[in-house]
Amino acid sequence: MGFAEIPGMDFSGVMEEIGVGTNAGDFTVGSEVIGTLDTVRGAFAEFLCVKVDGCLIKKAADVDFVEGAALPTAGMTALQALRTGREVEEGSRVLINGGSGGVGTYAVQIAKSMFAHVTAVCSTKNVELVRSLGADVVIDYKKEDVKAVVGGGEV
Repeated sequence: MGFAEIPGMDFSGVMEEIGVGTNAGDFTVGSEVIGTLDTVRGAFAEFLCVKVDGCLIKKAADVDFVEGAALPTAGMTALQALRTGREVEEGSRVLINGGSGGVGTYAVQIAKSMFAHVTAVCSTKNVELVRSLGADVVIDYKKEDVKAVVGGGEV
């Protein structure tokens, strides 16, 4: 399988080598990193060659590699969504449709860290997960009419 055929955009791992003459900043051989490729292919390969000045950060010690690889695109998308448009601040009311998905789980937690009142929508099997992430109100779209609940301005 050629590199172009290998899927994946986000990754985590250990730096095995740094190119000669590269300004690697704080990165050293052995650094545990999290990153995203500037293309949408190849991150699931066993080894990658990436620029250290791109979308690459050091992995926190309390984050495992699986969690780290799940962070970049979903986490950045959630953060961008909460920072674009109307400003989210303490007391803001935020509705997150898809609160149990990749972006939604981050969005619930980020919005709560911004002291917003969070209403999240998900299916029955994910209600407890979304509630555990901090959502103030969880709407089970399989049991409730989201439009009726949200339209009433009660959430």
